[in-house]
Amino acid sequence: MFASSTVVIVVCLLFSTTFAKIYFQDTFETDPFPKRWVHSNWKKDTGEAAKFEWAGGLWPVDDRKGIRTTEDARFYAVTAKLDEEFDNTGKTLVFAFSVKHEQHIDCGGGYAKLLPPSTDPTKFNGDAKYSIMFGPDICGTETKKVQAILHHDGKNLLKKDDVTSPEDEFTHTYALIVNSDDTYEVRVDGKSEASGNLKDDWEFEKPKMIKDPKAKKTIFLG
Repeated sequence: MFASSTVVIVVCLLFSTTFAKIYFQDTFETDPFPKRWVHSNWKKDTGEAAKFEWAGGLWPVDDRKGIRTTEDARFYAVTAKLDEEFDNTGKTLVFAFSVKHEQHIDCGGGYAKLLPPSTDPTKFNGDAKYSIMFGPDICGTETKKVQAILHHDGKNLLKKDDVTSPEDEFTHTYALIVNSDDTYEVRVDGKSEASGNLKDDWEFEKPKMIKDPKAKKTIFLG
């Protein structure tokens, strides 16, 4: 899901490191439309939606291409099915892709989402359910972070501490690694920017102590 200035995604990877099995990969060596990637009709009727194109961008390298936005200040939504369903129980999940903002971006998100099989590609929108939402989010001078949102028990849980997102006009690679022992790591351009235990950095569990709304304080005056 994108609402931004020009963006190029050059590669998407989703795999388990056990036996290095790749469940999804696209290097965009051939035209991904319309068979592999499907545009959503979301916001089409209001004129706020636009479509990606298969292109190398303003300064392509070695004829490499990606999917590129075509208009500024528009909403973009496109999906592609995994080659097969997967279960990462007892395995390490790696969710990674690359993004290039070819011009200064005022406000926009370059997110990738891991969606359930029941998702209708033609109706995919910002309210669609997902397991993971991950990627750069830049808006104004205050928001410059790598979103890492995990869905659990009907809620979308935001990471407690932000990872700063690059805001220049070069290609950057983002990777979220989720291990079977409930630890994780966020990497930007191969460098570890955050790591730890999932329960420590996302609110999967309710606080051990909460305020009692019925509790009252008594003040004694001498």
